[in-house]
Amino acid sequence: MKRELLLLCLCTAMASAQTQPTADGVYLQNGNHLDKLYVASTSGVRSSGAAKVAFSYGIASIKVVLEYRDATAPVKTSLARPIFHVLGNMSTAPRDIVIVHLQQKKDHRELQTAKANAYSGMKMEYSPADVTEVDVMDSEKERIITPKADLKPGEYIIFTGSPSPMPSGYGGYDFSVVTSK
Repeated sequence: MKRELLLLCLCTAMASAQTQPTADGVYLQNGNHLDKLYVASTSGVRSSGAAKVAFSYGIASIKVVLEYRDATAPVKTSLARPIFHVLGNMSTAPRDIVIVHLQQKKDHRELQTAKANAYSGMKMEYSPADVTEVDVMDSEKERIITPKADLKPGEYIIFTGSPSPMPSGYGGYDFSVVTSK
């Protein structure tokens, strides 16, 4: 019995050691291992809807969209509520950390960040329907982030810091949620 208990403790310690990040960065937990996420900077900015605005005498809105490279992120998870580990820079207030859904296109992904028309002016924000709030737990060495709601399969970006002026300031950490097989 003591031998089995010792073996169980040893296995638990080994599994725990495998999930601990070793270098500063943002990691996505996949089972017993961590996948490092890298900053996904914007690859372009474009506007759409200019013709609609012209034909509607300014009632319709122009949209500003940020583009991110590739149709899917390099890191994928099948978890609807993935767990993120942030090691290092934890200066961002937990209330400013969000996960935002990206619109998947054939060869890139898009994030709408602004709308403008002649009557209501300009509004810069993520679409509320695309934002998932998160729970944040801080410890001395790391910050653990989990979404408050399940993420549907698709493309996402987690912003662990406040964005600076467009377009390069909208770099977050991109990931995909895929259906489990």
